[in-house]
Amino acid sequence: TALVRKGITLEALDRCEEGVTSLRKGLEVARAIPDLRLVAYATSELGNAYRKQGRASEGQTLIERALVDAEESNLQYSAARYRLALGKIHWHLGAKNEALQQLSQARQALSRLGNVHVLAEATLWEALVNYRSDEIANATERLEETARLVAVLGYQGFLLADARDLYPVIRFAAAKRLGRGMYGRLLERIVERTDPDSSPSRPMRLVSSSLPNIVVQGFSQTRVFLEGHEVTAPEWRSRKAKELLLFLLCRRTAATKEELIAALWPEGTSRERSSTLKTTIYRLRQALYPELTLSDTSGYFVNPDAPLRFDLDEFEHCLDLAGDLDSRNSPNIGIERLEKAVQIYKGPFLNELYAEWSQPFRRELEVKFRSTLQTLADHYIALHKYPRAISVLQKAVSSDPYDEVANYRLIQAYDLAGDIHSARHRREVYHKLVREDLGEDLPERFSDIGAP
Repeated sequence: TALVRKGITLEALDRCEEGVTSLRKGLEVARAIPDLRLVAYATSELGNAYRKQGRASEGQTLIERALVDAEESNLQYSAARYRLALGKIHWHLGAKNEALQQLSQARQALSRLGNVHVLAEATLWEALVNYRSDEIANATERLEETARLVAVLGYQGFLLADARDLYPVIRFAAAKRLGRGMYGRLLERIVERTDPDSSPSRPMRLVSSSLPNIVVQGFSQTRVFLEGHEVTAPEWRSRKAKELLLFLLCRRTAATKEELIAALWPEGTSRERSSTLKTTIYRLRQALYPELTLSDTSGYFVNPDAPLRFDLDEFEHCLDLAGDLDSRNSPNIGIERLEKAVQIYKGPFLNELYAEWSQPFRRELEVKFRSTLQTLADHYIALHKYPRAISVLQKAVSSDPYDEVANYRLIQAYDLAGDIHSARHRREVYHKLVREDLGEDLPERFSDIGAP
């Protein structure tokens, strides 16, 4: 047992080869005694060590052979441990369904056998696979079950051995305040020790924040992700909870209770709207995590320390950094930033919202987007990069088919590129559009380009 524990410790310190050597020696001793439970312990940990070293196939072969032997000998505890190890390996190899099957069978067997320590480990791993598969209800159930098992044991340090793997689901559980604070305490211990985002080939760094990562997308389809999991409608419980988050993010400063009510519920009695606001704030905090939205005497606001990415901020940051493209200070860098801004703008901002407060943002951002496209087109045409100019001008025309300037420049770019057929086709399409929808003829300047 001492050799196996030493191997696990060395592995946690990223002294992997020494750890594997110690585990092998422990396995040899266990087989020589013989101690079947210790054999299962050492074999499963050796397979797990191979997985962490990037030798998952080698670990899989070892564990699968051991599992066959255990089942033939009706060694239920050993088989359960091997299934747990095999579930971890399948997860590492990206086989979610196989991982879930092995982990579920391990949990059920260990529950019958009454081994609480290993059962807690298997249950938490099953929660991880559920969580990463967006099966949040199942993940939550397993997380609560793990917490109950840990409470029976009276200790939780053994869960730190796979901290790099389990970190996302532990962070999620801590944010949701599951397990009566157990996950929050476990997360603190992980934060003190490691950074789970570092490479498996080197020691992990300290992390700067224990708050979950959030990504918010406002362009085209509005989506919110918590630790990589998209928050679904049932989790929001109300569309207004999601809208409240978007309003606070767009506003960028604290909003008073009265301002929030006026923006999100312009109609209704004061008492009803005040009560609805409280409920909506509660739902927002439950859907993400309580510390995300804060309040003080100035009003409600998004926690400035929250690790949060918002595509609106990234879009405007790119435009701010682009600066004056005519300056002598790296104009190519400015172009790259404008190109990045165009990539971020995937469609109208908050297009699913009909709220009055969102409309000025949508209009202003569309103007910025179209201006950016025109700037890029001018730049590409000046450099004779006509295919690139055509590409951005096609986006401009797609955004507003009636835009005279964009249509003219697109036809001009086709002409300059020598694509007379496309120039004529675009001219005909635009001519038909303005004639049938607006009752007008083409402006005079179109007579010189794309004409038959």
